[in-house]
Amino acid sequence: MRTALGWLQAGLLWGLAQAAGAVEILESRVFTDDGHYLIHLDARLDAPVWRIRALLTDYPNLHRLSPTILESELLLADPPHYRIRLVSEGCVGFFCRRLEQIQAIREWRDDFIEVIDEPGRSDFRIGRAVWRIRADREKTRLQYNGDFVPDFWIPPLLGPPLFRARLERETRRLFDQLERLAREPRLPQ
Repeated sequence: MRTALGWLQAGLLWGLAQAAGAVEILESRVFTDDGHYLIHLDARLDAPVWRIRALLTDYPNLHRLSPTILESELLLADPPHYRIRLVSEGCVGFFCRRLEQIQAIREWRDDFIEVIDEPGRSDFRIGRAVWRIRADREKTRLQYNGDFVPDFWIPPLLGPPLFRARLERETRRLFDQLERLAREPRLPQ
C-alpha cells in the first residue's frame, strides 16, 4: 500500500532517530480488525506548517515523498476537491506488488486533508486516510489516520503482521522525508 496521502494511505516507513531535528513520533499504532488495516501516527516535524502542507498537496509530485511511490498524476483540480492517480510498488516479505489507486481528495480548511480510494478503481476495497496538519510553535504537528482493506491476496499467517509492519515503516519514512524536504532552503516548483 503506498500513497503518500493514502498509503499512506497505503503507506510508508523506517526507524527514526529521536535526535534534535528528527521527526518526533508522539504516538504510533497499527493493527488489524476484521480485514481492515488501521494506522494512527501522530508526530512533530521540525519544519514550518506551510511547507509540510505544500508538500502534501503537491499532487503531481507526491512521488518525491517516498521511493515506493512511482507515479503521481493530478487528474482533477476543483478546489477544495482533487482527484489523483497514484502508482506504487512494495513488498511484504517475498510477495511484491505494483499498486494503482485513484483517489478523491478533499482539503478541509487549512488543517485537514481527506483521501478516499475510489471503489473499483484502486487496488484496495477500502482506502481512507485523514491528515491533520497544524502549527506547533515553529514546528508542525502531523497526524495521520488510515483504514485500508486490500483487494489483493496477502499470504496467510505471516502476511498480515508483515503487512502491518511495512505499513508503519513506510508511513514513518514518509514523515521523515516530508521533514527533510520541508527543511530544504527552497521548495522546488
